Amino acid sequence: MWVGLKVWPVTNDTPINWSNLSFQNLSMLKFYILPFAIGSTLLGVVFAVVSYFVSLHLITQYRTHKIKKLL
Repeated sequence: MWVGLKVWPVTNDTPINWSNLSFQNLSMLKFYILPFAIGSTLLGVVFAVVSYFVSLHLITQYRTHKIKKLL
């Protein structure tokens, strides 16, 4: 949520009372839903791209090593 709040700042500075949170008063979270979704999506995309290239490198190394071992 920190990343989302940096990208999409919340104008409402009302603190969340976690001890009093229930289905009846979920409206206090409405200001944080969009920053949470944006931050989660951004982090997910960044880590997916990094993981892709790390996995690609490791798989290529493994296959190259396996082919050299067979020859």
